[in-house]
Amino acid sequence: MTGETVKRVRSICLCAVFGCTMELAAALLLGSILAFFPETAAGYQGQMDSKLAGGMISLFIVAFFSPLFEEAVFRFLLLGVLERKTGFAAANVIQALIFGIYHMSVIQGIYAFLLGMLIGLLKHYTGTLISCICFHVFFNITGILVNIYMPAEIGTINRTAAMIAGISVSCVLFILIRRNRCDVQKG
Repeated sequence: MTGETVKRVRSICLCAVFGCTMELAAALLLGSILAFFPETAAGYQGQMDSKLAGGMISLFIVAFFSPLFEEAVFRFLLLGVLERKTGFAAANVIQALIFGIYHMSVIQGIYAFLLGMLIGLLKHYTGTLISCICFHVFFNITGILVNIYMPAEIGTINRTAAMIAGISVSCVLFILIRRNRCDVQKG
């Protein structure tokens, strides 16, 4: 493999791991916030449970089809077209806002807006849609696993420690992804 190919594969792998750590940190943060709003939390949990109620087909759609479709529409088409007309910063905000609205609930809308901004940055730094798809697939798979396996009450200290660890690892991964892109541009 050439040096550039190795860097692209590294970038894709970093994005996949980044998706896992970001979802874990986001789930813990969201759980901490929703603890103050039990009715909202119950409604949100109901939405998440209904998405996976269809068994393996639902799991496949949430884990693989949705990320493929959403990345093709929002980061490839929409971000690509808008970026040519407005520049990256404005295009990223607009596509993320539309991505948030597309998710059709307040909690998921806010969550998706922030996620859309982040994935837009990944597209900008990696230059590849496959990195965005890998991030999104692993983000969703981790979300499914967290929804199934994370205990409802893990304790404030454990939740905080895990959230700080997830955010810290995510920051390091984001820096590595950005640095890897800079290396690709130089090389």
